[in-house]
Amino acid sequence: MKRHPIPPWLILLGLCSLAACERSDHATVCEGVVIDRSSSAFVPNATVVVYEPGRSGGGLGSGYTEKARYQVDANSHFSFKLDSDREDLLLRAFSELGAYTIWQEAFKPRGGRNNKGIQLKVQSPAWIKIHLLDEAPVDTMFVEIGGAPRGYTAYNKRDTVLICDVLGNTSNSVWWRLTPVNRAGTGSATEHRQDVYCPALDTVPLEIRY
Repeated sequence: MKRHPIPPWLILLGLCSLAACERSDHATVCEGVVIDRSSSAFVPNATVVVYEPGRSGGGLGSGYTEKARYQVDANSHFSFKLDSDREDLLLRAFSELGAYTIWQEAFKPRGGRNNKGIQLKVQSPAWIKIHLLDEAPVDTMFVEIGGAPRGYTAYNKRDTVLICDVLGNTSNSVWWRLTPVNRAGTGSATEHRQDVYCPALDTVPLEIRY
């Protein structure tokens, strides 16, 4: 099989394309749009926040601090230049209605280069309204709730309302364990679980009766 040499003009074109991404001033340019994670619709007038590593922490995103923020225009477009060639920066977006980019989907720009065509996805929040309702006969009860509420424990709580925030347009699992308490000690615990679908920017009620 006869091999054909690569034309010099093709090699030159590739080198020019690579050089176009690199900047002699070592600045990092970021251009793109903010879109809704579920519908892919444009999100105008959002805010793009640049993060850099800061103090150490245990949770996702806890080791980053805010470096700068930029306003997105009415067409959901943003464009800015950072006087830095760091490779450890992260970009997240936040909308006027409370939607935000989760840490797992934060964009990591290439330092000292032109970063174009960025799509920052934001997810609208939702809420689960949990109503603890102690019905007659009134019992002393140890209540544990987990899953989407991220852990809640109450002793002998009655008619209590809990509000927990979750990502919109997602299904969330809520579990709870009820343990009766009397003078002889604790009785047998009963466990329950329910999946709750939460539309974006909506509050879904959930009653826990015991």
